[in-house]
Amino acid sequence: MVTLTQIIQYYVRKQSEEIHRLKSEGLVTETLEKIAYVPPDGKSFVNRGSRKPDRVKDWKMARVSYQRLTGYMSPKHPQWHLYVSAKKRASLLLTARHILKSNEDSIPDFRKLMTDVRSGRLSHHARHGKTRQLVIQAYRFLRKIGNRLDHNPDKLKSVEAEIARIQASISQEKEAMND
Repeated sequence: MVTLTQIIQYYVRKQSEEIHRLKSEGLVTETLEKIAYVPPDGKSFVNRGSRKPDRVKDWKMARVSYQRLTGYMSPKHPQWHLYVSAKKRASLLLTARHILKSNEDSIPDFRKLMTDVRSGRLSHHARHGKTRQLVIQAYRFLRKIGNRLDHNPDKLKSVEAEIARIQASISQEKEAMND
């Protein structure tokens, strides 16, 4: 049986992968070539007009190709709204995880939660002035997932299978490192 904490951790992992994918798709690079000094191992290069002649004295001149970043994810990008909403979902999930951590992996009473909000213990992922709203959304999400776990766990079977697969791959990596 999967726990509420494991489900939230799984959702955080998936959301971070989505953010990474969106940012990677937004990168635009171009391949350029130039002539530069290359060391014997060929792993780096220094421009021809370098002011470090002692560093490049035994290096040879060669044609080098490299990648230059020319574009990135910005508010003008067509998928910017998807990126911003993914960041907000990640913030919500991280707040939910923090709520669980502060209450020994269980959903707290709403009054206790509001006491934690007033004391400032749950404002890690909220924008200025939006702490209460974010915490309430995270609490409602936790309640929804908790109720689904209690009353209809079949809806979370796919998540449970994915978590089991991830845990198996992690244990295999640990065994490989120990051997």
